[in-house]
Amino acid sequence: RADRRRRISAVAEQSQVRRVETREERDALYRFRYRVYVEDLGMTTQADHERKQLYDEFDEQSISFAIFNENGIVRSLRCTYLEDLDNPQPLIDKFAMRPAIEAFGISGVGTTSRFTLAPELRSTNAVYRLIRMAYAEGLERGARLNYGDCSPTSFRSTSNWDIGATPTDSMTACLATSCPF
Repeated sequence: RADRRRRISAVAEQSQVRRVETREERDALYRFRYRVYVEDLGMTTQADHERKQLYDEFDEQSISFAIFNENGIVRSLRCTYLEDLDNPQPLIDKFAMRPAIEAFGISGVGTTSRFTLAPELRSTNAVYRLIRMAYAEGLERGARLNYGDCSPTSFRSTSNWDIGATPTDSMTACLATSCPF
């Protein structure tokens, strides 16, 4: 078992962490999400089943980061900055962000979401490289507050981390939630 963990960690360390930039990379990201959220975990049925892709109205106006290895994308995280959205109101309402916007301005507030992890690499620490890249992006942009958009139950099921939350805890009990960049 320890030998398997070392092999998985070595593969994870050889992976590239970078921003998803091209249309081809975005399509690969959406297929990766579909595989994890729809096929592996059965967490949603709202997806493009014909193309086997999972995306939503925020994807084209957000920044996605991914870990790529020889098999393609194996982890991803999306950062959405309110100032980049044509209509940020749905997120403002969902998270009751008005006080944060008053304190930091709309340019200082964002969300992280679509924290997606391939089953074969869930026990590695490569995810920290992904989080650091997103954190650096937030710092560079001057973001001050991040809302994590995931439920504790789904976070636990996709990451194998126990963050001490129960299914009845607030949706914002997720990693990086309400955490200053």
